[in-house]
Amino acid sequence: PEYADVEGPEYSKSYDFFITNRNEESGKVARQMDSLNKAVMDQAKNRQFDEMRKTREDQQNLMDQYNLD
Repeated sequence: PEYADVEGPEYSKSYDFFITNRNEESGKVARQMDSLNKAVMDQAKNRQFDEMRKTREDQQNLMDQYNLD
C-alpha cells in the first residue's frame, strides 16, 4: 500500500526514444548509431585517432539532433 503512489523508475531520454516510444525513425537512428559505434571501434583498433574524433563528433551531432543523452 505505501508504494501505491509510486509511478516507477525514470528512464533516460535515449531509453524513451529507442525503447518506450519505438518507431521507424528511432530504428533508423539506432542503426546509424550502431554503424558509428562500429566505425569508432575499428578506427581505435587501427589507431586512426583523427578519424575517430570526427566520427565521435558525428555521433554527438546525431544525439544532439534528437535530444538524446
